Amino acid sequence: MVEIWQTLSSNPELLKLWYAERWLFMQDGEKVERYEKVKASYNARPNGADLLFLCRSCYGGVVRFRRRTALCRLHAHP
Repeated sequence: MVEIWQTLSSNPELLKLWYAERWLFMQDGEKVERYEKVKASYNARPNGADLLFLCRSCYGGVVRFRRRTALCRLHAHP
């Protein structure tokens, strides 16, 4: 989350680009499958770009973290 705030402060256009890239990726295929790919990418290597998209894409922006399974979505909102 720190990476998101730092980027928002220093380069808001990059933040928009991160979201747009992932949104277009999801629109270009089966939405739940694409959402799961972004989630897997985040779980493999946590980063602000994926987290931003996941928080905006899941139902109500609700994201749950677990120690064993990393990031879990409650409800996809494709």
